[in-house]
Amino acid sequence: MRPTPEDVLDGADRLLRAVLEENALPADAADTVTDAVRMIKQARRAVAGRPAFLAEDNNRMRALLADLVHDLPAGSASRGRVRAYLAERAAADPG
Repeated sequence: MRPTPEDVLDGADRLLRAVLEENALPADAADTVTDAVRMIKQARRAVAGRPAFLAEDNNRMRALLADLVHDLPAGSASRGRVRAYLAERAAADPG
């Protein structure tokens, strides 16, 4: 889905760098903007590592639910809900 968190952070970084390059800011204002650029860079690194972990976690949860659904009584409402959930998630993200 766009924009991703990375897209938003990249856009903010570009805008702040443009402010620094295109304007003669007082030293304290330039320092504040530079600090914001640094924090965005740190946030970008933190966000970049998260999706791989979440994708792996989601895949493990799907596999667990797929295994557990077989332990539920056939025709039970719980079994139907788990199957429907898995089918919905697989359709949304087949990976």
